[in-house]
Amino acid sequence: MTAFETAWELLKAILPDLPYTEDEMNTFRGRSYNMYADRNAKKYEMGLSPDVARRLVAARREMLENEGNMNYFDSLPRTKGLPQLMSEFSRQPDLFNHPTNVLSRIGSRHGNNPPVPFNTFEQAMLSDDNKEEHSVMDSYIDQAENADSFVTAGSGAINPDGKIDEIMMNPGFGGQGFGQHMLGAMLQDTGVVGDNSFSPSGRSLMQSLGHKLTRGGDINSYRVSPNSKKSILETKLNDFRFSQPYTGWREPSIDDLAGSVVPPSEHGHPNDENEIYPPRTYPYEYERMGEQSYRWEDGELVLEPTHEKLKNTFPLGITYTGEKGKPAVTNSLFNQEPHHYKS
Repeated sequence: MTAFETAWELLKAILPDLPYTEDEMNTFRGRSYNMYADRNAKKYEMGLSPDVARRLVAARREMLENEGNMNYFDSLPRTKGLPQLMSEFSRQPDLFNHPTNVLSRIGSRHGNNPPVPFNTFEQAMLSDDNKEEHSVMDSYIDQAENADSFVTAGSGAINPDGKIDEIMMNPGFGGQGFGQHMLGAMLQDTGVVGDNSFSPSGRSLMQSLGHKLTRGGDINSYRVSPNSKKSILETKLNDFRFSQPYTGWREPSIDDLAGSVVPPSEHGHPNDENEIYPPRTYPYEYERMGEQSYRWEDGELVLEPTHEKLKNTFPLGITYTGEKGKPAVTNSLFNQEPHHYKS
């Protein structure tokens, strides 16, 4: 490819370029060693220089404070597991070097602590008690600066079949478009992105990128199977196809999203304490469709052939049919080897 052709390909990427130099941002792609991932899963990681990270964290904290969103102790279901997390991350800020560790802890993957919603966790990690204290994220950035290393802004992993293993942005780095560029890099490398379950923020990320890539495209709806109540809305534009659940899909309840407090008179336990149920970490469930779809009819399981266009696709997902590896979505090139921060 000539220099002109390379420049033209870069111009065609849909997402706007991130405004950082090579010394300010490091993007890395390699093998994922997450124990829950496929052996061939790829990891994508974004790092920032300490100066850039500190500036973004301060701006994010100010925004949340101005919006009045720093009062994370208001809802007990959301904060039940927070004290243990505060203690652990205050002792070990370097846990943020690997966002997969953060995700497993706030999502209670090992069941050692009640799950904590990300926005509640973020507020706690950014809080500096009106500048009276050093926040946990500030301590992590200081630690990275002392080690002459990048600050990990976020990471993700995807399996060869397009199933997302995880995408996690560290506290303070939301709202910058990092998640869209990471998801876009996965899409243009793999050809498809989707999952069977989503957190509220993960669902919003997929919808946001899907709408951005297919805005103004052709819209069609398809029934999942001949007699299914479920349907899929598909928007197609050029090499991109965005699918999302349309009708007949179960939506999470208020308790799924916000948690609940159940008084003793209702839960029937012999003690006099309220039962606290945190919000579900992944309340949106849309299982990948196969060759056949099932439904319940009069108490019996009925199998039907899945619509031809929907076989082996994600109800919520994006497909890219262009040449893989080209910067069709993002110009953020995730290198095979990370480069080191130069202070």
